[in-house]
Formats: sequence, C-alpha cells, structure tokens
Amino acid sequence: MSNELIIKNLELELQNFKNYISTQNDYFQKQLKEKDDRLRDQEKKLTQHASDMNYLKQEKQQCENYYRNELATRITEYENTKNETLHLKNSLQQKGAECSQLQNLLNKDASNMKQRDKTLRETVALAQVKILDLQNSNNEGDKNDHLQKLKTLIDQMHSKLET
Repeated sequence: MSNELIIKNLELELQNFKNYISTQNDYFQKQLKEKDDRLRDQEKKLTQHASDMNYLKQEKQQCENYYRNELATRITEYENTKNETLHLKNSLQQKGAECSQLQNLLNKDASNMKQRDKTLRETVALAQVKILDLQNSNNEGDKNDHLQKLKTLIDQMHSKLET
C-alpha cells in the first residue's frame, strides 16, 4: 500500500471517528438537555410545592388564630353568663328571703288583726251588757255607775282602734 492510500485510509478513519465523536456528542448533549429539562421541571414542581406548603402553613396559622380567638371569646361569654347567672341566683335567693320576711310580717299582722278583732268584739259585747245593765237599772247611782263603766269601755275601744 502506498503512503497516499494509507493517508487516505487514515483520513477516512479520522473522519469516521470525528463523525462518531460528533454523533456521540450530539447524543450525550441531547440526553444532558433532557435530564436538565427534567431537573428544571422537578425544581419548578418543588418550588410550587414549597409555595403551596407555605400557603397552607399560613392558612393553618390563620385558622388556628381564628379558632383560638373564637374559643377565647366563647369562654369569656360563658364566664360572663355564668357570673350573670350566679348574680341572678343570688338576687333570686335574696328576693325569696325578702318574700319570706314579708309573708311572716303579713302572717303576724293577720294574727294581730284577728286578735284585735276578737278583743274589739269582746269589748262590744261587754258594752252591750253595760247598756243592758244601764237600761235595766232603776236607781240613779247604779245608772251613773253603769254609764261610767260604759264610757270607760268606749274609751278603751277608741284606744285599741288607734293602735
């Protein structure tokens, strides 16, 4: 073989090798680009996921704050209602005690009125007896005595009516 033929063969092999290297390079570049694209997509997804997680954390915090505030409000309302109920219960007990006292006073007054009525009836009955005695007396001394007793009874009735 001649040198020229060897050189041409070598040049041809070199060209084939360059083509092979170029083809391999294109193939690896393509694969590298595909992997790079996949990594970018995954990075975007992770970034979106992180953003979603942050949003959910903020929303969770807002919900927790809202429910914490609502709970505090409801507890305060419950405590206020409980205190009002205790106050009303105490007022009701106090009014009940006052009613009992008034009932006792009314019962006492009713008893006093019955006793006073009984005493007045007895005094009127005695006065009627004295009037009969006065009407049935024949002498002046007895009449004056019965009249004086009747006057005393009438004064006693006036005194009892005034009290």
